[in-house]
Amino acid sequence: MVNYVLYIIEKVINNFTKLIAGKMVKKMMNIIVGAVFMFSLFHLEKRAVSFYETGSICRRIRGIPNGSQRETMNYDEFKGRAILIPEGKADITSADSLKPFIFGAVRDCVLVTLYYESKQERIGGMAHITTARSPGVATVLESLFDKFREKKVEINNLKARIIGGKTGLSEQTISQIITILTQNGIQIIEKDILGDKWRAIVMDIQEGGQIFDITGIR
Repeated sequence: MVNYVLYIIEKVINNFTKLIAGKMVKKMMNIIVGAVFMFSLFHLEKRAVSFYETGSICRRIRGIPNGSQRETMNYDEFKGRAILIPEGKADITSADSLKPFIFGAVRDCVLVTLYYESKQERIGGMAHITTARSPGVATVLESLFDKFREKKVEINNLKARIIGGKTGLSEQTISQIITILTQNGIQIIEKDILGDKWRAIVMDIQEGGQIFDITGIR
């Protein structure tokens, strides 16, 4: 009988110990998870603050001479109001559109921007041309030309910029772009090409097709 009572007491003590240990482990896990969450939250908040302190103002790096010559752009001005141009695609927009900005980002790919202005309208477009991948240069540029033609714009009235490309990889692509633009009577007013860096830009159609450098924004 005594042995049985001792056995029961020992079992109760063991179960109680396991219960306490389990609660302690669970509590420790909760503390760890909470600490990780708070650290992540702090890290994200820090990045957000850094984003708005360093990325909220974009430096103007290019601008058509007859347009407004603003030197900066607030990030909130184009947030949610820009058309994104993915690889192998092209699109246009106008100054009176709900999305009067066009955004593109490249490294070894190449961006071609086209701009048209008359007394009645301002229209801008961008092509995101891949290097050594399909669709080819001619296909993407012709797609962009067609969109301008739909707006009754004569192609030879467009002004172009070529932005992007990587040294040792994109030279042939850029050469093809220049050839096609020249053959269509399009004036190339600027080239920011080659090297080995990311380039992210926003084209502002409302401000004469100016290009703002937003590469620093993360």
